[in-house]
Amino acid sequence: MNEHFILIDTVGDIDNFTANYEHIASGAVGQLQFVKLGNEYSVFGTNHAGQAIEETVTVEASSAPTPKQIFWLVADILKAVLCPECGDKTDPE
Repeated sequence: MNEHFILIDTVGDIDNFTANYEHIASGAVGQLQFVKLGNEYSVFGTNHAGQAIEETVTVEASSAPTPKQIFWLVADILKAVLCPECGDKTDPE
């Protein structure tokens, strides 16, 4: 777990899954769909503030990651998009 989000659950497999998460400060939930395209993931859905998310994230993995690991990696990369009020912004570019 990190200091801003709680992963509620993931449904699907490493190639295509949905992740539901909670923003700790507000208690609001978001839902993101992850679709694997080579070593990139197309990530789309709605964050906890109700804003639409549509991003592509490159994931370098030396072993077969789990959906939970991918969620946390992408959440860290897209922190500025998922939670602009959290501070320590990470530029998704």
